[in-house]
Amino acid sequence: MNARNQLLCLWSGFGFFVFYGISFAVMADFLFPVPPPSMSADQVVALFREHGTIIRIGMFIGITASVLYVPWSVALFAQTKRIEQGRVAVLSYVVMITGFLNFGLFATPSALWMLAGFSVEFRPDLPAYGIQLINDTAWLLFVLLYSPAAGQAISLGIVGLRDTRENPILPRWVSYFSIWVGLTFVPAGVVALFIDGPFAWNGVIAIYIPLATYGSWFLIIAPYMHKAIRREEREDAQLALSG
Repeated sequence: MNARNQLLCLWSGFGFFVFYGISFAVMADFLFPVPPPSMSADQVVALFREHGTIIRIGMFIGITASVLYVPWSVALFAQTKRIEQGRVAVLSYVVMITGFLNFGLFATPSALWMLAGFSVEFRPDLPAYGIQLINDTAWLLFVLLYSPAAGQAISLGIVGLRDTRENPILPRWVSYFSIWVGLTFVPAGVVALFIDGPFAWNGVIAIYIPLATYGSWFLIIAPYMHKAIRREEREDAQLALSG
């Protein structure tokens, strides 16, 4: 039962990435290309007037999917805590708590984009710069709130490197990769200083590289965690038989 619950939590992360990706990249069409910060207020209003309904539906799906990041983080915690047995599992709690914070990282900008679409349709007296401000806030939060995701990836990597057992949960290269993924988010911290170029919120360094490494991180980490949960299940069964 414990293993089954852990697996359910683990693969909820897959649901998050699929459904949030559909809402963000397909329905809202926010990824190829990312709407640039150089858009005028009238252009922003035109975007939400033309696509406001599908954006709002997409953001509803995105907000709902964001909660799936919480059980994913609990599954990571359950396995990293096994590594930190016999000591205070500080980094394991960092892995879990930063995952909880990631819910806000994805849900809050989605709610603001929904608000922008709602305001364009139902608040016609709101000036165009008001819609632009909502959109600017959403994008800056989406890109700037990278620290929970970075903290989770880096903490997971450090815990993995501390696994001295004969068969560690994560190979050392995966642990180093996890740390590197977290570091790729750091350049996003300067997006408020640029309106175009690779460091703007639509730039290669600020958003495309972090999103690419983040997706790769999930695809690499999830199978190893699945394997670790199955191994824990076998070990528990052997203990029960020997007992």
